[in-house]
Amino acid sequence: MKTGKTIVELATELERQATTAQDYTADPVALSMVLDRLPAQGMSPALPEVVRTPLLAGLNGDALPLTQHAHRQMGQFTGIPAPYYDRMRQDAPDLLVSNVNNWLSNDLSGRQRTVRTLDQQVRAVLSDRYRRLDSVDVLEAVLPVLKGCQVVSCEVTERRMYLKATMPSLSVPVPGSMVAGDVIEAGVVISNSEVGAGSLRVETFVRRCVCDNGMIADVGMRKAHLGRSNAADANLQGLLSDRTRQVADVLLWNEVRDVVQAVLQKDVVQQVADRAAQAATDKLPMEALGKLEQVGKVVAQRMRLPESVRQPMLQHLAADGDFSRWGVVNAITRSAADVESYEVATELERAGGKVLQLKKRDWEAMTAQMLA
Repeated sequence: MKTGKTIVELATELERQATTAQDYTADPVALSMVLDRLPAQGMSPALPEVVRTPLLAGLNGDALPLTQHAHRQMGQFTGIPAPYYDRMRQDAPDLLVSNVNNWLSNDLSGRQRTVRTLDQQVRAVLSDRYRRLDSVDVLEAVLPVLKGCQVVSCEVTERRMYLKATMPSLSVPVPGSMVAGDVIEAGVVISNSEVGAGSLRVETFVRRCVCDNGMIADVGMRKAHLGRSNAADANLQGLLSDRTRQVADVLLWNEVRDVVQAVLQKDVVQQVADRAAQAATDKLPMEALGKLEQVGKVVAQRMRLPESVRQPMLQHLAADGDFSRWGVVNAITRSAADVESYEVATELERAGGKVLQLKKRDWEAMTAQMLA
């Protein structure tokens, strides 16, 4: 499991961001993209300036660079396809600026945009009706119901905040596992985005004690994802008064706490253990053991794993010697500790849970493809 920050470090960083971040509301026609023109490294300042970085201007101050996430949102708002936007950004920044400014100046929607900034960067370009749920408030809401839990991992990235906690007192064995003492602990992962990268989520999390793997497994928790879609939220928020929003936020935090408490129950982790026990009986075909490269290719394609993860996953699978579906799950989640990105690590923990939750026929279809 990738540990990231301590809970104290997370709280400190979220407080810092809450006090230093700034939001702006602007008409699209008042915004523009410009190019940062600075001398190339090692060149004389007397030489012609060199195009470097697209910046967003019109925010009551200096033009600011955009994060990768904000660039993606700018492309969406201006209707520029992502592959073309990225190509212009890389190879023809002048053309990118021209395209973006053309569509901003011709925006006749009458809808303003919320531009969120932090540390002298534009981190999000959103609808002005976008519902703000700051991560520091999420943390404040959930900490009181995590008594008895151990925070095992947390982080704040450019896109999301994550908090993963387990309750050691709620642990159950995995029957039929080939690993002696195979026990999993109940847990919860709470994540939130302040930049429009998905909703506030509360999901079932388990820790495999023998290897410290983490897995996101929403077995039996159909209420695991909180919040409406951004579009629905935006339409509602535009009609609410400040007081109504405050009441809505109180109700939301109460719901968050209720779902956290519902996830941290013995029957929930028992469902995961029962599913794991079944997965331990779903063996890879003997013929597939001689085609592990094909096994890795199929699993990576089906679960949409990064190409860089395929070999580490196969190495963990071979080292463990557990060639069952449960073994594949643990090879994927073990790979989470090997990657640099916390977000990718979390997606690997989620991918492991998806393999565990496959229906029997889907697992059989996957194994058949391994033999093709």
